[in-house]
Amino acid sequence: MNRYADLKPFKHTRVRLVQRGADIADSYINANYINSSINRNDSAFIATQGPLPHTKENFWRMIVQEGARLIINLTRTKEHGKIKCDQYWPSEVGESITFDESGQVIKVTLLSSESLMKSLIRRKLEIVNELNNEVLLEVT
Repeated sequence: MNRYADLKPFKHTRVRLVQRGADIADSYINANYINSSINRNDSAFIATQGPLPHTKENFWRMIVQEGARLIINLTRTKEHGKIKCDQYWPSEVGESITFDESGQVIKVTLLSSESLMKSLIRRKLEIVNELNNEVLLEVT
Protein backbone atom coordinates (compact mmCIF):
# COMPACT_ATOMS: atom_id res chain seq x y z
CA MET A 1 0.00 0.00 0.00
CA ASN A 2 3.04 2.30 0.08
CA ARG A 3 4.13 4.14 -3.03
CA TYR A 4 7.77 3.65 -2.01
CA ALA A 5 8.84 0.68 0.12
CA ASP A 6 11.37 2.77 2.06
CA LEU A 7 8.92 5.56 3.06
CA LYS A 8 6.80 4.33 5.92
CA PRO A 9 4.90 6.24 8.59
CA PHE A 10 6.35 6.64 12.07
CA LYS A 11 4.62 4.12 14.35
CA HIS A 12 4.09 6.53 17.27
CA THR A 13 2.27 9.19 15.18
CA ARG A 14 0.68 7.02 12.50
CA VAL A 15 -2.95 7.65 11.56
CA ARG A 16 -4.89 4.44 12.12
CA LEU A 17 -8.10 3.94 10.20
CA VAL A 18 -10.99 2.34 12.03
CA GLN A 19 -10.75 -1.35 11.19
CA ARG A 20 -13.85 -2.53 9.30
CA GLY A 21 -13.39 -6.29 9.55
CA ALA A 22 -10.98 -9.01 10.56
CA ASP A 23 -8.16 -7.82 8.28
CA ILE A 24 -5.77 -5.75 10.42
CA ALA A 25 -4.28 -4.23 7.23
CA ASP A 26 -7.62 -2.43 6.77
CA SER A 27 -6.55 0.09 9.43
CA TYR A 28 -3.37 1.03 7.53
CA ILE A 29 -2.75 4.24 5.63
CA ASN A 30 0.65 5.83 5.05
CA ALA A 31 -0.09 8.99 7.04
CA ASN A 32 1.18 10.70 10.19
CA TYR A 33 -0.13 13.31 12.58
CA ILE A 34 2.13 16.37 12.70
CA ASN A 35 2.59 18.52 15.79
CA SER A 36 1.78 22.23 15.49
CA SER A 37 4.34 24.52 17.11
CA ILE A 38 1.54 27.08 17.55
CA ASN A 39 -0.68 25.16 19.96
CA ARG A 40 1.34 21.98 20.61
CA ASN A 41 -1.51 19.84 19.35
CA ASP A 42 -0.10 16.45 18.31
CA SER A 43 -2.78 16.01 15.68
CA ALA A 44 -3.00 19.51 14.23
CA PHE A 45 -2.02 18.33 10.75
CA ILE A 46 -1.80 15.07 8.81
CA ALA A 47 0.86 14.37 6.20
CA THR A 48 0.29 11.60 3.68
CA GLN A 49 1.39 10.56 0.23
CA GLY A 50 -0.92 11.32 -2.67
CA PRO A 51 -3.20 8.30 -3.04
CA LEU A 52 -2.81 5.64 -5.71
CA PRO A 53 -5.83 4.19 -7.55
CA HIS A 54 -6.08 1.34 -5.02
CA THR A 55 -5.63 3.62 -1.94
CA LYS A 56 -8.02 6.42 -2.94
CA GLU A 57 -10.88 4.96 -0.87
CA ASN A 58 -8.65 4.78 2.23
CA PHE A 59 -7.62 8.39 1.64
CA TRP A 60 -11.27 9.51 1.76
CA ARG A 61 -11.92 7.21 4.75
CA MET A 62 -9.15 9.08 6.57
CA ILE A 63 -10.53 12.50 5.59
CA VAL A 64 -13.99 11.61 6.93
CA GLN A 65 -12.71 9.78 10.03
CA GLU A 66 -10.40 12.63 11.04
CA GLY A 67 -12.80 15.42 10.06
CA ALA A 68 -10.18 17.07 7.84
CA ARG A 69 -11.57 20.26 6.32
CA LEU A 70 -8.49 21.32 4.36
CA ILE A 71 -6.43 19.25 1.92
CA ILE A 72 -3.21 20.70 0.54
CA ASN A 73 -1.81 18.66 -2.34
CA LEU A 74 1.84 19.50 -3.04
CA THR A 75 2.34 17.33 -6.09
CA ARG A 76 0.95 17.17 -9.59
CA THR A 77 -0.84 14.02 -10.65
CA LYS A 78 1.85 13.53 -13.31
CA GLU A 79 5.45 14.77 -13.31
CA HIS A 80 7.97 14.16 -16.11
CA GLY A 81 5.64 11.57 -17.65
CA LYS A 82 5.31 9.57 -14.40
CA ILE A 83 2.09 9.28 -12.42
CA LYS A 84 2.74 10.65 -8.93
CA CYS A 85 -0.77 10.77 -7.48
CA ASP A 86 -4.12 9.46 -8.61
CA GLN A 87 -6.76 12.14 -9.15
CA TYR A 88 -8.78 11.57 -6.00
CA TRP A 89 -11.27 14.41 -6.64
CA PRO A 90 -14.01 14.68 -9.31
CA SER A 91 -12.89 16.35 -12.57
CA GLU A 92 -15.73 18.79 -13.20
CA VAL A 93 -17.90 20.98 -10.98
CA GLY A 94 -21.07 19.04 -10.17
CA GLU A 95 -19.44 15.63 -10.75
CA SER A 96 -19.13 13.08 -7.95
CA ILE A 97 -17.21 9.96 -7.03
CA THR A 98 -18.70 7.35 -4.69
CA PHE A 99 -17.42 4.49 -2.59
CA ASP A 100 -18.74 2.12 0.06
CA GLU A 101 -17.59 2.78 3.61
CA SER A 102 -18.69 0.44 6.40
CA GLY A 103 -22.28 0.18 5.29
CA GLN A 104 -22.44 3.77 4.08
CA VAL A 105 -22.25 5.00 0.51
CA ILE A 106 -20.00 8.05 0.55
CA LYS A 107 -20.28 10.58 -2.26
CA VAL A 108 -17.62 13.25 -2.86
CA THR A 109 -18.89 16.09 -5.07
CA LEU A 110 -16.86 18.93 -6.55
CA LEU A 111 -18.80 22.11 -5.68
CA SER A 112 -16.41 24.68 -7.14
CA SER A 113 -12.96 25.03 -8.69
CA GLU A 114 -11.05 28.31 -8.93
CA SER A 115 -7.61 28.87 -10.45
CA LEU A 116 -5.84 31.36 -8.19
CA MET A 117 -2.55 31.33 -10.13
CA LYS A 118 -0.64 29.08 -12.55
CA SER A 119 -0.12 26.14 -10.18
CA LEU A 120 -2.66 26.93 -7.46
CA ILE A 121 -6.25 25.73 -7.64
CA ARG A 122 -8.80 26.00 -4.84
CA ARG A 123 -11.51 23.35 -4.93
CA LYS A 124 -14.48 23.01 -2.63
CA LEU A 125 -15.80 19.48 -2.10
CA GLU A 126 -18.77 18.11 -0.25
CA ILE A 127 -18.79 14.66 1.34
CA VAL A 128 -22.25 13.14 1.82
CA ASN A 129 -23.55 9.86 3.23
CA GLU A 130 -25.79 8.84 0.32
CA LEU A 131 -27.99 6.55 2.43
CA ASN A 132 -29.44 9.41 4.49
CA ASN A 133 -28.21 12.49 2.56
CA GLU A 134 -26.26 13.65 5.63
CA VAL A 135 -23.48 16.11 4.77
CA LEU A 136 -20.43 14.72 6.58
CA LEU A 137 -17.90 17.42 5.61
CA GLU A 138 -17.18 20.31 3.34
CA VAL A 139 -13.53 20.29 2.33
CA THR A 140 -11.37 22.90 0.62
